[in-house]
Amino acid sequence: MNSLNFKPYLFFATAALLCAGGVFLSFSLGQASVPPGEIFNYILFKQAADPRYHVILKMRLVRTAAAFITGAGLAFSGVVYQSSLKNYLADPFMLGISAGAALFSALAITLKFQSSFMISTFAFCGAIFAVSAVMAVSIVKKFSSYNLILTGIALNSFFSSFLTIVMYLSKDMQNIFFWLMGSLDVKFAGQIFYTYIFVIAAAAYILRYSYILDLLKLNEKTIFSIGIDQNYYKIKFLIIASLISALIVSQTGIIGFIGLIVPHAARLIIGDLHRLLLPFSFLLGGTMLIYCDLISRTAADSINFPIGIITSLVGAPFFIALLAGRRNPKGAGSNG
Repeated sequence: MNSLNFKPYLFFATAALLCAGGVFLSFSLGQASVPPGEIFNYILFKQAADPRYHVILKMRLVRTAAAFITGAGLAFSGVVYQSSLKNYLADPFMLGISAGAALFSALAITLKFQSSFMISTFAFCGAIFAVSAVMAVSIVKKFSSYNLILTGIALNSFFSSFLTIVMYLSKDMQNIFFWLMGSLDVKFAGQIFYTYIFVIAAAAYILRYSYILDLLKLNEKTIFSIGIDQNYYKIKFLIIASLISALIVSQTGIIGFIGLIVPHAARLIIGDLHRLLLPFSFLLGGTMLIYCDLISRTAADSINFPIGIITSLVGAPFFIALLAGRRNPKGAGSNG
């Protein structure tokens, strides 16, 4: 095995170790510290673990699991968006997912729905409605990445305007604002289990066709000459990535920058080959959000900062540094 073939495995192993370290720190640190021995007892020998730590460790287990699948799903979707649209500035929220989910969740809160399940359902429906509207308008006009992006920007602005009106008229502005900042406080552990099943299944399906994403980097004439309907695959990939993002956003609120910066970082580390880039982004995105969540819980005593604030604080300067250090930002200005 030569060094070129060995490198990807080394990168995956390093990312996995960082992820494992983040999980351990996430269990250990917080408003109440947990001894390492109790963590291992809880994971391996529950009967031997001190009952005083059971509730704390269970809450941290659910939160850490939510952080990983949220970051992994958004990062994976970010790769799909950027490759399908041939635009490295694309992210999972470009087609109005965040604006649609935010508007419908704000309506649910304003209408006095107390159940987090109902708010999540409203948010998911809003995200799907937004993506469907963007797709419908761009297809009617003549489907292209350029039309899709412009339509997404326009409808994002449209939904955001309605959201502002709802917030202005609502008596629950504080709850709406808190939802908009993102949160990993999952009310029902079962929903994380089903999220894992859906996201992993959808990611595995796209990974099966990763070679198509490689081919989409070519120009349109070349793709057509080898008999591939690029618009068919673009629409399919974007719909699946949008479903992943919509499901995640409906449960956690808006968590920005993960789907934008992680694919960039992954490309710099492991390259553009999608059979490696997709799973590596999945792992890197989940790892990054675990550490961001750790910062949000430990940066100040007795305060849990909204996770969306932390990802923005970490993500914005990191993204600027990536852009400044990238000599040839392929696709950054190309819309296919």
